[in-house]
Amino acid sequence: MLDSKLAFNISKRIEFSASITNLLNRKEYSYTSYGTISQYERSSKLRGREFLISLYLKK
Repeated sequence: MLDSKLAFNISKRIEFSASITNLLNRKEYSYTSYGTISQYERSSKLRGREFLISLYLKK
């Protein structure tokens, strides 16, 4: 997985941000953890690539 976010303050009251998640567009995330006498495997499905643009107004 690779996520990225960019934020820019236009003024003291306005912030613009853009973020992208799952940049590499992986479908599954899995890992294995090894202990002294045990092994643990975990696998999870991931959402697809997402791009979000936001505009924040501060009081």
